[in-house]
Amino acid sequence: MPKKEIKHGRLILLQCLFSLAVIAIIFRLFYIQVIRHKEYEAKAQNQHWNFSILSARRGDILAKDGFPLATSKTYFTLFAKPRYIDDPTKYAKLLADRLKTEKDKETLENEFKSMLSQDLYWVSLYRRIPEEKKHELEELKLENIGFEEEPMRYYPEGLLASHVMGFVAGGDKDQAQGYFGLEGYFNGDLRGKPGRILEERSAGGESIILGGYKKIPPLDGRSLFLTIDRGIQFLVEEKLKEGVLKYQAKSGSVLIINPVNGEIYAMANYPTYNPDMLDGEGEESTESLKIERKNVSISDVYEPGSVIKPLTVAAAIDLGLVSPETTFNDDGPKTYSEYTIDNWNGKHLGVLNIKELLEKSNNIGAAWVGTKVGAGKLYQYFRKFGLGELTGITLEGENTGVLRDPSKWAEIDLATAAFGQGISASVLQLAVAFSAFDNGGYLVKPKIVTKIYDVNREIDFPNEKKWRVISSKTAQTVAGMLVDAVDKGEAKFFNIKGYTVAGKTGTAQIPVDGKYDPNKTNATFVGFLPYAPFDKKLVMVVKLEEPTASIYAAETAVPLWMDIIEDVVVSYRIPPDRPY
Repeated sequence: MPKKEIKHGRLILLQCLFSLAVIAIIFRLFYIQVIRHKEYEAKAQNQHWNFSILSARRGDILAKDGFPLATSKTYFTLFAKPRYIDDPTKYAKLLADRLKTEKDKETLENEFKSMLSQDLYWVSLYRRIPEEKKHELEELKLENIGFEEEPMRYYPEGLLASHVMGFVAGGDKDQAQGYFGLEGYFNGDLRGKPGRILEERSAGGESIILGGYKKIPPLDGRSLFLTIDRGIQFLVEEKLKEGVLKYQAKSGSVLIINPVNGEIYAMANYPTYNPDMLDGEGEESTESLKIERKNVSISDVYEPGSVIKPLTVAAAIDLGLVSPETTFNDDGPKTYSEYTIDNWNGKHLGVLNIKELLEKSNNIGAAWVGTKVGAGKLYQYFRKFGLGELTGITLEGENTGVLRDPSKWAEIDLATAAFGQGISASVLQLAVAFSAFDNGGYLVKPKIVTKIYDVNREIDFPNEKKWRVISSKTAQTVAGMLVDAVDKGEAKFFNIKGYTVAGKTGTAQIPVDGKYDPNKTNATFVGFLPYAPFDKKLVMVVKLEEPTASIYAAETAVPLWMDIIEDVVVSYRIPPDRPY
């Protein structure tokens, strides 16, 4: 190849390489100055400014009557302007003498002296100072010393509705985080936006004598208005504690919901805790407390047992497969998929109708009805009743429960699902499901927050009906059968005088190592007052975990339910509908 052509080729190659280098530089500049402009600007600002945090006031959480269940108590951050303090040693000694608490005076004095000797416009010296101590420090009349308000979370009612509230914990004040309940779910709204104190400094980190100084005030958080009735919540918590102790249960839950609009009036669990005791705990400590602090009414699911039977019966009636008078033969244990099922008491009563199925809580009959409905249809109705999915309540930690794909059900799975085994649900899901029997057949979305607001605007949370579950006729029919289940079943011994109660017990054996333990049960009663005025309707669930005084719901959950409802009807002025 001629030398001239070689030189020309090299020249073209060099031109190409040069062009690529220029393009790469331009792209890099575009990437830094345009695409990642904000990131690099923030880094530059951080290197150029020294800043301190000013806490935002967390929004309040208010009960239905407007009383705060969670609010903020004002503490103070002590700050100084070191640049204008001539005698840091004197200031450090005086302040340490008044503030010595956990740290010894000498250590605190040395820390103060170090901070007060800096060439800064503003420095935070000490946090979480109560108002009384603030007044003591003000008596020193030290110039260039001041205070910034520092809101701290406070629960005026202590234990009340603690699992609904959740709690606030964390390290630095700008990192305080809501966990569980409303504090966790609405953390982004409640926490507000911290403010900043910024002071300009040189590239070497030195304070600039004539540099800038900025104060960006904090933006307070939004507040929540709840459906929780403070008086009813207090009553329920007191009664629940008594019931758990009386029946020697591991734990207990009570939930009261309005079946028409989904508003929750009370949600209680026992044992409980005081959210005020968690203030200031770090993330590691918070993690270790998660199990103890969760709201088991929404997060813990269990096999509910016989309280599912009304749902199975409702599906069959709605499909036109049975009526309350349809009969079946309870002539002994039945075998499905080589597994044998029996009634809870081992007794067999021959020919019974569907009404008597619920009165006697008959497993043989429930399995028979379930097989008539079929796996696919029963699954569809269970889903329409809200099982196997989130209810949509605005609380952190809700669990969907377990409702397996019906294509994977064996014959025994269909039979046991019909009476509440092999599926799981939460206390809240049961309350929502039974609401359909008292509101004409609709699934309501449970509601615990009515509105969220701040100084600029207010957002209302509307009542929602999700969909029709069963016809109004079916709902009325099943409600009537549930009245008979109370009047003629095991619950009749504790029935409240003057009121018609509709409901169903569930005594569900707890699976242990793949088998049901006959001595360990979850006892549940779900009930409502079908003749209560439309604006005073309510559905209540009582669940006791492993009661040992008696394993049966009729002897534990039912009397506790009746004990609570006696006071609720007085509080809500629900008129009697039966002669005493």
